[in-house]
Amino acid sequence: MLTHVRECSRRLGKVSAFLLTLILLSLCNSSARSQAPAQDAAAQNAALERGRKQFEQSCGFCHGPDATGGRGPDLIRSPLVAHDVKGDLIGDIIRRGRPDKGMPPLPAMTDEQVTDIAWFLHARAAEALESSSVPKSYPVEKLLTGNPEAGKTYFYAMGGCKDCHSPTGDLAGISAKYSPIELEARMLYPGHRKEGPHTTAVVTLPSGEQFKGPLVHADDFVVGLRNASGWYRSFPRDRVKVELQDPLAAHRELLDKLTQAEVHDLFAYLQSLK
Repeated sequence: MLTHVRECSRRLGKVSAFLLTLILLSLCNSSARSQAPAQDAAAQNAALERGRKQFEQSCGFCHGPDATGGRGPDLIRSPLVAHDVKGDLIGDIIRRGRPDKGMPPLPAMTDEQVTDIAWFLHARAAEALESSSVPKSYPVEKLLTGNPEAGKTYFYAMGGCKDCHSPTGDLAGISAKYSPIELEARMLYPGHRKEGPHTTAVVTLPSGEQFKGPLVHADDFVVGLRNASGWYRSFPRDRVKVELQDPLAAHRELLDKLTQAEVHDLFAYLQSLK
């Protein structure tokens, strides 16, 4: 699948506990809902209730019965939960556990039980999004744990950020434009904003005629775009040549390579650009 949700679903393990709060602001409501199983309302409610009971029974003693944390971390704001798609990440953690962090494995958990728990957690995240319970004035002290000088070095050297961005150009005064939590969310989740750059689709017909415009939909069978006149056009992928031009491709690839320390350092540097 070529959706950005799928592309981002594997980006985990880069963000420690202090960044968990970012999820509520960095993911739009529709993205959070799209990760729940596609069911009708009655089936959703049934899955939610099963997931709630299963979570309370198997996970609530550490993460709290409402998933807001206890001895274990708050899962509503967990990057892993945010990036999970129908239990693909959650199931692996549940079955393998995290012995180094005191989480026992539950290898007997079925796929259906994992899906129900995932549905419950995604529903809780959606509730939190709608409640706007995380203030935009989230204390910067909770986010600033990195070294700005190390972040600057990464920006100009290994990260290659200087090839697309400039602290005296597009990033000038960036920390004054956005609250700390918004700034970090923009850094970690590119492409989740309506005003941001989006993928362009170039479709070439067998005749050589081309259609180009913002990508609206893409899967293994169909690609859809909006042409210069604003009309939606869709094409079967097996009958045309498709080129997807993603202006954020390099950014997404870099995020997959960033270590936790580099994330903290890079944010500390961006926050220093006042």
